[in-house]
Amino acid sequence: MSTITTYKNLLIISLGFFLIHAAFFPIQNIQASLHKDPALGFGSLTALYASAIISSCFLPNLLMAKFKPKILMIISMSTFSLYVFANFMPVMGTIMPAAILFGLSTAVMWTCHSSYVTTIATNHANSLNLPKDPVVSKFFSIFYVLFQVSQILGNGVSSAVLMNVNKDKVKVLFTKVILGTWKYIWKPYSGSE
Repeated sequence: MSTITTYKNLLIISLGFFLIHAAFFPIQNIQASLHKDPALGFGSLTALYASAIISSCFLPNLLMAKFKPKILMIISMSTFSLYVFANFMPVMGTIMPAAILFGLSTAVMWTCHSSYVTTIATNHANSLNLPKDPVVSKFFSIFYVLFQVSQILGNGVSSAVLMNVNKDKVKVLFTKVILGTWKYIWKPYSGSE
């Protein structure tokens, strides 16, 4: 795999995680304030993280033995979208199943991300006869820079939403963030593993 292709793949996964979390962090931050029933937001986050903890014990190993990391990341990112969209119809019957499904897939998403980044970094190091560890470290640094920027953006959106209590404007803002994220996640991509 060429250097350009390797870095393109790294940037695609990094931007995918950036966009997903730029939309998720604001929802997580204001979940209790977003809905008429604050317990709904707290309950969905509890279900999400409880299912993530449980799935971390067995699901990533089971699925990675059968499927490639890239495929599993795409499926996991799709469950994120379900959770975000469920917040537009804030009732127990939509939010809780979506939260549990997203929680179950979160462990898979993070495990696959680590496997994929390590693999492309190792292959890149081997193709250029470079020591593996510094290249892997550099690739993870690039990934986590973009991931951390999504937290900054997410906190900014949360602050803007909390300062403005107009529910219609909040829904418009979330719609823009979600549709922007959706557009880039599902943008056609063809590349090699």
